[in-house]
Amino acid sequence: MKRSAIALIALVSLQATVAVADGMSNLKLPPVPTAEKRSKPVEAQPLPGLGLMPGSKEELRTNVVRVGSDRNEIVYVSSVLPNRISTPFAEPRSVDQQKDDVDISPVGQSLYVTMKPTGKSVALYITGSNPNDPVISLTLVPKEMPPQTIVLQLDKAQADTGGKSEADHAPDSNVYTDNIRYILREAALGKTPEGFSEGLLPSAAANIGNVIAYPKVRYSGPTYDIYRYTILGTTPNDVDLDEGTFYSEGVRAVSFFPTATLRNGKTTEVFIVSDKSATGD
Repeated sequence: MKRSAIALIALVSLQATVAVADGMSNLKLPPVPTAEKRSKPVEAQPLPGLGLMPGSKEELRTNVVRVGSDRNEIVYVSSVLPNRISTPFAEPRSVDQQKDDVDISPVGQSLYVTMKPTGKSVALYITGSNPNDPVISLTLVPKEMPPQTIVLQLDKAQADTGGKSEADHAPDSNVYTDNIRYILREAALGKTPEGFSEGLLPSAAANIGNVIAYPKVRYSGPTYDIYRYTILGTTPNDVDLDEGTFYSEGVRAVSFFPTATLRNGKTTEVFIVSDKSATGD
């Protein structure tokens, strides 16, 4: 009797399943999302004077690390590709005792770091060429990731010993306008101002009236950042650039070099000094 009951229940369940399947055959189900539809929209990155610029923020934005002589910072770097560490020193020097784990090459203001296949973390100390330059302590941790651009930004109290020659030193005066004039002059001459570190910006373009702006370089300092954009003229007639076009919340100064007048095919540079709040840093 029990076996008959079990068989009857199984038969009813099977018939119900078949009935449901028959009913579902005419039901139009929504399509399975493809990888393209599931992909996240491209995130935007704010730039002072330009607003939101397209590009993946995590992949394209430079990794700025606040550093000081009183602590060690852990930094993740690519384990297979060269990484660039931009330092606040004119002639950086590296100190490490792990030659079997890392290869370091100084080029200008930057150190190019290539991790070796040992997979070990590396203790790295960075200083400048002057005797009293601060010493930065880093722990480099290799990971499978794209090559990293890391900008080291000294704490404000230590940024005044940036390793420049006497002729290139920031003004001793604390007058605001003197300091703004100094950092703009250094940037216009293609130099990195004392206490600042150089980093790249996303490859993008912004149409601003009769010109196109191309972000190029960010100089990151303890209090302010300097952004350099290349401006391209697009009209046959002369266009006089206006500093007010590039002002936004947090922007302290705007300067054009070598000219503020453009026409089709001609370029100039605009330098924007902004608070870190202008980009959410």
